[in-house]
Amino acid sequence: MPGSAGWLGVDVGGSGIRAGMAGPSGALDSLISCPDPGAAEQFNPDLTWQAVASAIREVTGSGVRVRGIGLTAHLATVLTGPDGRPSGQGMLWRDNRAWREAQELDALLGPELAWVTGRPASSESAAARIRMLAKTRPDVLGRTRWLLSLKDYLTLQLTGIACTDPATASYTQLFDVRQRRWSAGIVGACGVPMAILPPVWPCVSLAGGVTQAAARLTGLEPGTPVAVGGPDGSTGALGVGAVRPGLTVDIAGTTDVLLHVTDMPTPRV
Repeated sequence: MPGSAGWLGVDVGGSGIRAGMAGPSGALDSLISCPDPGAAEQFNPDLTWQAVASAIREVTGSGVRVRGIGLTAHLATVLTGPDGRPSGQGMLWRDNRAWREAQELDALLGPELAWVTGRPASSESAAARIRMLAKTRPDVLGRTRWLLSLKDYLTLQLTGIACTDPATASYTQLFDVRQRRWSAGIVGACGVPMAILPPVWPCVSLAGGVTQAAARLTGLEPGTPVAVGGPDGSTGALGVGAVRPGLTVDIAGTTDVLLHVTDMPTPRV
């Protein structure tokens, strides 16, 4: 509604990009949907950013005032250079090229990998993918400043700040889920430079304010607060009230994911 104020939520998922405004009551006031041009297994993250910026501009063009922004996205690995631009193609969750490297990590680290990171070795993890790139594309790693998720990359484009949240960090298989910090032991064994891992902040924390450059693309006011955000499935589970141990949520979409809430990490070995 023109002249109204609220909070903007942006979700990049398997079925496309959605940008919606929520008013003071929390109810969804408007929703914009559009395709994601970067939805391939190996994709150009900048195309997704441009589409997200366009969707936000469609919202702001209606005259609403955005008080703050939160983003979610499906899982992907995005590497950026010092200038914040992609240093190589992004790798969507269904890119399984690093399956050999996942097997190598399993043989190298054994049960320790699952115990520390909370999940068994996977070709979807950034740990296996970085190991693969070290063999096949060392030039990409050589110009990489940040190892991010797609959601983190979009936050970086909006704010100029690189950061991630604990849930997203856990999917990299480089994160100690009990200590809630990057695992120096796992990171070293995987051959990942610690310097490319972003700071880990709570999903509800302030990542930063919208930059002048992002404001010109999106129509947002410079300085508009942007939250750290989280993965789409985890955020969706939180949104439907999965906040107490014992609750299970089925997130049905492009994939079907079951999330069960516990009060402590449960190792999968």
